[in-house]
Amino acid sequence: MLWYKLRSIRTKILAAFIALIMVPMLLIAAFNYLKSASILEKQAGQQFHHLSEITNRQFDQYFTNLDVVSMNIVESPVIQNRLQQKFVPSILWTPKQIAEEAEVKSFLSGIHKLVPGLSGIAVYGFNGIIDYYHPSWTISLDYSPTQEYWYREAAMRNGRWLLSGKRTENEFSFFKSRSEESVITFARLVRNLDTLEPMGVLAINIKVNALESILGIAETARPTVIKNENGQLIMSTAGAEAHLSDNDWLQTSSVSPVTGWTSIQLVYKEELFAESKNIRNYIIAITVVLSILAVVLAHLLASGIVKPLLLLKRKMQEIEQGQFQGDLVPIHHDEVGELTQRFNLMMTRMRSLLDEIRSREQQKAQLEMDALQARINPHFLYNTLMALRIQAVTDGNLKLGELISSLVHLLKFSAKNKRKEIKLKHELELLGEYVKLLQLRNENFDFSQNVESGMEENMVFPFLLQPIVENAIFHGIGPLQRRGRIRVALYTSQGCNMAVIEDNGVGMEEAAALKLLMPGYESEENDHLHKIGLRNVYERLKLQFGDKADMVIDSAPGNGTRITIQWPIKKDGKDFEHESAIG
Repeated sequence: MLWYKLRSIRTKILAAFIALIMVPMLLIAAFNYLKSASILEKQAGQQFHHLSEITNRQFDQYFTNLDVVSMNIVESPVIQNRLQQKFVPSILWTPKQIAEEAEVKSFLSGIHKLVPGLSGIAVYGFNGIIDYYHPSWTISLDYSPTQEYWYREAAMRNGRWLLSGKRTENEFSFFKSRSEESVITFARLVRNLDTLEPMGVLAINIKVNALESILGIAETARPTVIKNENGQLIMSTAGAEAHLSDNDWLQTSSVSPVTGWTSIQLVYKEELFAESKNIRNYIIAITVVLSILAVVLAHLLASGIVKPLLLLKRKMQEIEQGQFQGDLVPIHHDEVGELTQRFNLMMTRMRSLLDEIRSREQQKAQLEMDALQARINPHFLYNTLMALRIQAVTDGNLKLGELISSLVHLLKFSAKNKRKEIKLKHELELLGEYVKLLQLRNENFDFSQNVESGMEENMVFPFLLQPIVENAIFHGIGPLQRRGRIRVALYTSQGCNMAVIEDNGVGMEEAAALKLLMPGYESEENDHLHKIGLRNVYERLKLQFGDKADMVIDSAPGNGTRITIQWPIKKDGKDFEHESAIG
C-alpha cells in the first residue's frame, strides 16, 4: 500500500484500469468454462422467476385499479338509489324510472370506457333490479346469477372482492345468440352506505384474451401459464400448458399475494445450454483482446486526466505567489474541463473582490479625511454668532435671533458629533433647524414631515436626510415660478426603516436621475454640494449597511422627484448627547 500511495495519479489510473479489466475477465473466463451450464441454469431460473413476479405484479396492478373502480361503482349515488327502490316491471316504468335506468347505463358505460379489457358490467340487486352495460349484447332474461359460484361467494365475503375462474359469459345475449366470450368475473357485494345492509352484487367481466394483450404476454411469445388459486387454468400462451410435466423444460413460478394466481414461466433447456457453449468460447477470445486494449486505453485515459490537473497545480502555485493574471484553457469538455472553468470563474471573482476591496479602502480613507477636515473646531465662530444673536434679540429682531440659534445648533452638532449613529429623533430635529435656515433665504416652499409612532428611537447615521432635502429645495423647488412643497414621510416595513422625500418641483429626466448615484458624477452647474450630496448619502448607506440598504430615485420632468431610502432597523447603541444651541 505504501508503494501505491507514493505513485503518481497517472500510474494509479493505469494500474487500476488494468486490474479492473484484466483480472475480472480472466476469472470470469475460467469460472465460466467450468460451471457455465449450472450458472446459466440458475440465472435463467432467477430471471424467469423475476418475469413471473412481474407478470403477477401486472395482474395485481390491474386488479387493484379495478378494485378502486368497483368501489366507485358500488358507492355511486345512482347505484345506491337504484338498489334502494322497489322492483317494478319494465312495462310499468314511469318516465322518471326510464331516466334513472338510462343514467345508470350511461354511468356504467363511462366506467367501461375508462378500464381497458372489460366485456360486460352488471349490478344484480337483491330487490330484483338488474342494471348492466355491454357494448354489443343485452342481459339474458332467463339467466340467474344465483347459480354461479362467484355470485354466492361474493354475497358471503362481506364486501371483499373475488375473481372467478375462466368461464363463458353466458349472461349476455342478442335474440337467440349468446355471448361466448371467455371472461374472468370480478365480483363484490354492494352495501347500503347508511345502514350497511347488503343490496346486491356487482359483476365486472374481463376478457381473457384482452388480459393477454394488456399485460404484454401475447406479444412476447414466451411460454406462460396462469392458474387461479384453485388450480384452474386461466390462460396459456405458446402451447405452454402441454410442457408443464415435461422435464426438458425449466419451470419457475410465483404466487400473487393479491389475486392468489400462480404465474408459471417455461424455457426449453436445450436452447438455454446451447447459448452457454457459445458464451464460453466468446469470453475466452474477448478476454485476450480486451487485455491488450486495456493497457492502451488506460495509458490514454491516464494522460488525458493528468495533463489538465498538472496545469491546475501549476496555476495554483502561481496564485500562492500572488499572480492572478491569465486563465486556463479547458482541454476537455468533461468533469476536469468543468473544474477548469470553475477555477477560472473563481480567479475572476477573486480579482474582482481584490479590486473592490482596494476601491472600498480608498473610499474609506477619503471619507475619513473629509470627516477630519470637517471637524476643525470653529469655537470662534460660535462666539461670534452668539454675539450676533444676543444683539439681534436686544434690537427686537427675534426671528433673526432664532435663525442664528438654529445655525449655531447645526454647527455644534457637525463639529462635536463623533458618533457614526444617532437616534432618528435627533436627525429630524437637526433637519427642522436646517429647514428654518433655508426658509430665510427662500420662503417659496412649504415643508412637512410625518413620522410613524415609535420610530424616533431607531438609529441612523448623521445627515441622512439633510442633503436630500437640500437638493429638493435648491434643484427641485428653486427653479419653479410658483410656490413648492416638500414632504418627508418615515415608516417601517419588513424589518427596515423607510424614508420618502418627495417634492413637486421641476423634476428631471430618468437618465439624469440615474447619474446622481454614479461615481464621479458632477452636475451641470458644477455645484460641489449637489455633486457629493446624494452620492455621499448613498455611499455611506452601502458602507454601513451593505446590501440591506438602498436608495431609489423616481423623477420625471414637470412631475417632481421622489427619493426612497431603506436601511435596517437598529435600536441599540448609546444615545447621542444632544446639546442645545442656545446658551
